[in-house]
Amino acid sequence: MKRTMLLIAVFVLAPQVPEHPAIQIGEDRLLSLDGAALPLAESQISTNPDNTNQLLAVVIQFDSPDGNNRTCVSWASFDGGQNWIRRALPVRGCFDPWGVILQDGSAIMVMGGYLPGRDDNLFLFRSPDGGRTWPDSPLGLGAHHDHPMVIAQRNQVYVVSGGGVHNSFNQHRSSVSVAHSRDHREQPGLSSRRADASQ
Repeated sequence: MKRTMLLIAVFVLAPQVPEHPAIQIGEDRLLSLDGAALPLAESQISTNPDNTNQLLAVVIQFDSPDGNNRTCVSWASFDGGQNWIRRALPVRGCFDPWGVILQDGSAIMVMGGYLPGRDDNLFLFRSPDGGRTWPDSPLGLGAHHDHPMVIAQRNQVYVVSGGGVHNSFNQHRSSVSVAHSRDHREQPGLSSRRADASQ
């Protein structure tokens, strides 16, 4: 009896959680009918926090049978997924793409890979029009990165990745790298720190 009374008291006294809008699932839809049907991997999708009709999907596209030629591709939708705009980004050997849509409708995409003539292996692209277009030249975030992730809240943008460094004794150490910008419109304003693990 005491246990029943306790359970009832917990449910009655528990704070009421605000109701969130329901997720609606529609029919399957091809994102693009253009071009060859190529394998895709590591897809990720995000939405504008102030406009759920704006979506950004990012994915790796395998352009060769051996998997060595990989492109990062984005699809942007402004009507809740009814129609999509496809864009391939210039980074070669793409891995671990992540994208976010900011409150002003601009989009950021982070991915690993390489560009000829660049030492970086992690890149950040910013699309002021939400993914309709992307710049040809991204911001490089340095070398030796893996598993990047981009997180945004208002104008705060964080890029986090793991990696490895060699210390002064030439010992391999795991590291975590964090790049941060308070104003996403100013890509060069990103500052970064690398923290070495003591392993």
